[in-house]
Amino acid sequence: MYLDIWRLPAQQFEAIVRRFLWVASFVLFTAVLSPIRDFTQRNDLPISGLTASFVFSAVLWVWTPYLLLGRRLPWRRLAPTGLLTVAAVAIYSIGCEIFLPDSFTTNAQRYGLIGIAFGIVTYLFGFASLVVVTAIVAGAWDRLRALELSSKVYGTTRPARNPPPPCRGEACLAVAVPKLPHPPTRRLPRTLRFCYFPN
Repeated sequence: MYLDIWRLPAQQFEAIVRRFLWVASFVLFTAVLSPIRDFTQRNDLPISGLTASFVFSAVLWVWTPYLLLGRRLPWRRLAPTGLLTVAAVAIYSIGCEIFLPDSFTTNAQRYGLIGIAFGIVTYLFGFASLVVVTAIVAGAWDRLRALELSSKVYGTTRPARNPPPPCRGEACLAVAVPKLPHPPTRRLPRTLRFCYFPN
């Protein structure tokens, strides 16, 4: 999913390793956050518990695309994805705490154990949909920012004709620029890379 959104080439063996690393990161996230939440609940510290959950979740959802993309994008570009995902998941979790118990009870009474399975599948589907939608929105916003920056640097946002493929290890935004006697000398931000080539 993240590869398609950020338009990066796939990596076969490295991708498998990164998936195992993400699973280990998620286990570590759960192992660290669960005692903190238990402590805040026992000592009646709801604000501290919510703050800890938000911070750890933000770190997890920024780390997730950063790791799965093979560290080919700086984490600053991926921060909006993580923060947007955390905010959406927090709102979704609040809604689930309100509506899911009654839904599970009703489904169990009507359909038995299979009704509980339906409720779990519905919850997971909604959660996965949020992750996908927030990643798409953040990726589109990043491309709009890149086009806006290119218009400030080169005075155009027209997409290039037949752009070259992205360089290995970097996300490349190809923008058509007028013919120049020399390549642009203005230093671009390190978080974005432009493929310069004349019309």
